[in-house]
Amino acid sequence: MTAAELLVAYLAPQGPPSALPCGDWAAVATLAHKHRLAPLLYHRLTPHHADLPREVYDTLRQAHGVCAANNMVYHYEQQRITAAFGEGPPLLLHKGLTVAEQLYGDIALRPTMDIDLLVRRRDLDAARERLEPLGWQLKPTVFDTKNLHLAKQVAGLDLLVELHWTTAEAGEFQLPEETLWAHTVAEGSIHRFTAEMTLLHLLLHAAHHGFRPYRLMVDVAQALANGQKTLDWPTFLALAAEADALPLCAAVIALAHDQLDVPVPRHERLQRLAARPAVRAIRRWLTAERLLMRPSYADMDRYLVPLAVGHLSSARFFLRDFLLTPSQMRAIYQLPPDSRRVWLYYLARPFWLLRDYLQR
Repeated sequence: MTAAELLVAYLAPQGPPSALPCGDWAAVATLAHKHRLAPLLYHRLTPHHADLPREVYDTLRQAHGVCAANNMVYHYEQQRITAAFGEGPPLLLHKGLTVAEQLYGDIALRPTMDIDLLVRRRDLDAARERLEPLGWQLKPTVFDTKNLHLAKQVAGLDLLVELHWTTAEAGEFQLPEETLWAHTVAEGSIHRFTAEMTLLHLLLHAAHHGFRPYRLMVDVAQALANGQKTLDWPTFLALAAEADALPLCAAVIALAHDQLDVPVPRHERLQRLAARPAVRAIRRWLTAERLLMRPSYADMDRYLVPLAVGHLSSARFFLRDFLLTPSQMRAIYQLPPDSRRVWLYYLARPFWLLRDYLQR
């Protein structure tokens, strides 16, 4: 088995093989680190630790320990934040540690890089007032269409809070604020998304990032497996339809089924969408081997699935990211600041991008 095949076999939610297969486990560990899956792989391989090369097992154990330690710092800071919001305004814990607990029941199995919070737009200033006394300072960022970044240092770690007021950029599978907050479970003023809304977000988030790191696809598969008997599929389908994301969700669910062997829900509409010719082509192209072994060139896979399923609004984001300004083009292609040759590079750039993408 290849390194990619071994990694997928031990990450599939249905359970790992009972006996440890032969293979290059050092390469598997390297791949797991690259895709932020080393702590989960360590957990799945624990019953076989005596059969693994000692160096590989120690590397994975160390990654698990580092993840656990870092996440405990984030967990402590998240508890301080929720305490500060005890009297309001309403605060929704989103992604990160919340997803780790919901999917895997253990925050040590899924690395996190920030604390994602969601508030209503009208409560944004009040939320910042709660966060600033805790040491969180606004950090300038160009990614300001759906969140603010706030940073602080704790125990030598540079921590980040992303303060959201929506879950998607304008025109990209947005849901109204009222819909987002209607599908939460609350404990006082602290909210978490329902399983149906969590699954929708995981599906959209995985596609948005081109399924890299591969942990995003593993999260999708785990959510599908966890909700196989308990998920309210009519509610999920209604949410996906409201976000204009049903074809995309069907495609990502089909990819998770193909790669990680999770059962496809028995819903005619999902199955019909997953059987479309364009989706079948995507399923043949975006294999687990490709997603694990090949980098996403210039993030092109981010647009591949949405455009293939007919979400033409994604073309706007494609054009924004690939039709660069002349100064950006000159910097990328190392042209003189005033060079007029840059216009020739605009003509050649689409062909270069396509060539490089197909070769990866």
